[in-house]
Amino acid sequence: MDDRELLIRYRDGDLPDEEMAGVEERLRSEPELRARWESLEGIATLLQQGAARSFDPFFAARVVARLRKSDSSAPVEGMYEALRWIFARVAVACVVVMLALGAYSALEGGYGGSMVDSVMGLPEATLETALALGG
Repeated sequence: MDDRELLIRYRDGDLPDEEMAGVEERLRSEPELRARWESLEGIATLLQQGAARSFDPFFAARVVARLRKSDSSAPVEGMYEALRWIFARVAVACVVVMLALGAYSALEGGYGGSMVDSVMGLPEATLETALALGG
């Protein structure tokens, strides 16, 4: 057994009493082995500090309760309000443009027919246009 395995088994307490005493004697008398032991202990300490801690009981229930309590729908509602505001402005602008085009078309003698046909830019409803549009 090499020194590394010996030190690991010593740390874990997996050695018989006489071998434990022998390792302790070597640690006192051999500075190189003592340095390896201190390095091993440092690594073991870091591993223990970084070990994942288990969650407390009812962790999932607490998270769900906290999520329900929080106002998680606020960003969605804010986005909905912003889109609603934009849509209202765009709809009004479209209506104004349609009315302006309809008025221009009606004043310029457009397509004839009703005002709705002029606003929408539709040709006059005749048999010829119906056959042309119907194919």
